[in-house]
Order: sequence, then C-alpha cells, then structure tokens
Amino acid sequence: MKKLLVVIGLALAVPLWAEGYNLLLNPGFELWDTSSTGQDSMPKYWHLYIRGTGGGVSGSVAKVPGYEGFGVKIAVVGDTSGYDASFYHYVNRIDTLPFANDTFLVSIWVKENSANIGGRLYCYWQDSAGNNVGSAVYSSYSANSSEWQEISFKTVRPANAVTFKYDFRIYKYATTEDSVYLDNAYFGPLVVSVSERVNFDLRVPEIVFNSLPVEFSVNRALNINISLYGADGRKIGDLYSGMVNGTYKNEFSMKELKSGVYFVDVRGEGVNRQYKVIKF
Repeated sequence: MKKLLVVIGLALAVPLWAEGYNLLLNPGFELWDTSSTGQDSMPKYWHLYIRGTGGGVSGSVAKVPGYEGFGVKIAVVGDTSGYDASFYHYVNRIDTLPFANDTFLVSIWVKENSANIGGRLYCYWQDSAGNNVGSAVYSSYSANSSEWQEISFKTVRPANAVTFKYDFRIYKYATTEDSVYLDNAYFGPLVVSVSERVNFDLRVPEIVFNSLPVEFSVNRALNINISLYGADGRKIGDLYSGMVNGTYKNEFSMKELKSGVYFVDVRGEGVNRQYKVIKF
C-alpha cells in the first residue's frame, strides 16, 4: 500500500515510458471489507475464486505487511489440474477513456513462501456482454523467491473491448498449504513523456476548501485541454480548453463531487499527462 500523505495527490508521469495512472480501485489493498466478527476479510473491490473445491482445494485471504504498507496473503491447500485460485478485479468502461487506444501496463508485486506455489498475471479483455475478446494476455510466472519481485506485461485494447479482467492466478504443485503475498497491483496506460520540444512544469496541488488548484507553465504557446474523469471512466466535464503561453493558474470547485478517485487529463501538442486525484 502506498501511503497517502496529502488530501489530494497526483500520480506524475516519469520521463520516457512510465506508469500513467492506475485504473484499479484499491490497488495497494489498504481498504478492507470486514466480516461479521469485525475481522478484515477481503480487500474492497477484489474477489477470490478457488477451483477444485469439491476435490479438497481450499483457500483463504489475510491482511499482512506488504511491499509497502499492507498487502494480501493468499493461502491455498490442495492441488488441482491447471490453476488453483484466481484473485481478480474488473475495470469497466475503458473504451470511454481518452487514452483507450494506448498501450497499457499490467503489473503486480509478489513473493512466495515455498517452491510448492507460484503465480502469474493471466487476464482477459471483455466486451459489453461480458464475453472474452480474443485470447488471454499474461505475464511470465513469478520466480520462486521469498523476496518481493515485480511481474508485468503490456497489452493493447481490442476494438470492441470495454472491460479488463485483471487476474492473478495461483498454481499449486503440492497438496500442502502454501502462500503467495501480493501488493501494489497496477493497470493503466503507458504514458509517453512530454516532448523535448516542450517544457511542461506542473505544481502538485492539494485540495483547499473543496477547490482543486491547477498551476503549470509551458515554454511556448500551446492549445491545452484539461478534463476531469471519474474512476469509472465517465467524463465529468472539461475544466479548460484554450491557448496557454507561459503560466496557467486556476481553481476548480470540487464541492459537488463525492469522495473518491478522479483523474485529470491534460493534453496538447507535445503534452500528454494524466493525474490521479483523490478527494476524501
């Protein structure tokens, strides 16, 4: 889990190829549903499926220290043909996003407690009816190690896909109880850095009295579009569209918006930046 140090935060693009912003909800597993006894039972927005339960396979989820902050421990007992458990999350309405046709990065941090267990990202694009579009897209298997490692792959959305099923599959090689540990899941666009022809400097904002200050500067005149999107991909509105030459500074009201995750998209010639915004 990556700690939130300010009320509103931005995930900034890094030069060359880098993570843009994360479309997964609760990717660091910091938010948990609780059972009737008040115990943390499952990370919010995530699901666990156990295969072969009739053949003696069982599994459990626990909140544990992760790569950063909290993480997820998934313990599996038993072994069946193929994968034994699936830890997954759906991302919907991807086709409505301004970067829907860009290349996406899929990644997660993982470690294992023994050589009897392993895993990999094994995901599907889906259409509006929930049917898989094309073949699975997947990473290599995690290495057998008690040290944290990141596994990842890149993918491009098929033309008629609207949903991405983010899925970490777990494979057992013995009937004993063994565990994998997961943290910092990521699914989002690979963002090309700002062109060298443009100097783009943005001051990281924080919410002040329900207002979102946005301030940045460019070294030449550019047509800039600033839009706000919800976590579900719905476009809330255009914050600004026009010419900027030098410094741009404005404040946008967040008063009518509910608490949650939002995305600010800034685009222009030589500028392609997305920022993750959290309102508490």
